[in-house]
Amino acid sequence: MLPVLKSEDGGDNPITIRSWNPKYLTNCSASAARTSDHALVTNMTGTTLVPYNNNVSIAIILQMKSGRNFKLTYKICEVVQVKWLTDFMKKYTNLPHTCPFKPATYNFYNMHLPPKNMPIPIPERDFEVILQVFVTNSKEMIIDIVTKFGKVLIKKLT
Repeated sequence: MLPVLKSEDGGDNPITIRSWNPKYLTNCSASAARTSDHALVTNMTGTTLVPYNNNVSIAIILQMKSGRNFKLTYKICEVVQVKWLTDFMKKYTNLPHTCPFKPATYNFYNMHLPPKNMPIPIPERDFEVILQVFVTNSKEMIIDIVTKFGKVLIKKLT
């Protein structure tokens, strides 16, 4: 069993679902723990209520403590065409590898974050990875998740 983590702000989980939209998604949960080699292993689940195709986009944002950001944005059907993302999906999720994504319960299991093949320069410490899924045209948020890395993950509980 992986150890539970505490952040400096007292939170029990370095991953937080800040919001999700019940029109599009339900039964959302996320948890994370450190392994003995200090990898952050994350599990997430959620049930989509409508088909996702290019009507939905995903943004992956690396936010550093300095305030600098690096952002990748893809429409959902573009995701299945991006090698590093499809490799990641095949290894850690039950997401389909074709578009559209039908309404279903999708799981992300034992993900090592941040992905080693992510084409963003990853700093050594003190940063967040924000995952946002939103309606492409209106920018209406479907889910907003933040994962904290660095000094905020300093205590292992036994």
